[in-house]
Amino acid sequence: TAVLVMAILDVDPQNKSYYGCENLHLMTTYGEACNVPLDREGPIHSVDWHPGSKLFCVVYGCMQNIPSKAALFDLKANRVFDFGCEPRNEVHFNRFGNYILSLE
Repeated sequence: TAVLVMAILDVDPQNKSYYGCENLHLMTTYGEACNVPLDREGPIHSVDWHPGSKLFCVVYGCMQNIPSKAALFDLKANRVFDFGCEPRNEVHFNRFGNYILSLE
């Protein structure tokens, strides 16, 4: 059992973005917490938990001509699968967890 927290700063401390910056943090009921390592800069568009609550998927980042990226993470914030760069803004699991849908 865990919770994902998206932290949004109005001001980018590195002064790279006018819109600030976003970070995703994973906190468990055992008192553990970590930053979810996203390998691209930019906004976090969508996050969805797998129905079994052992995995979650994140759609994040965008640059000038490169679309956003999606990745699947486990409960220790380790990247399990990388879906690559595609034009998508949302991610959803079906209720059985055997299909994942991403929308543009």
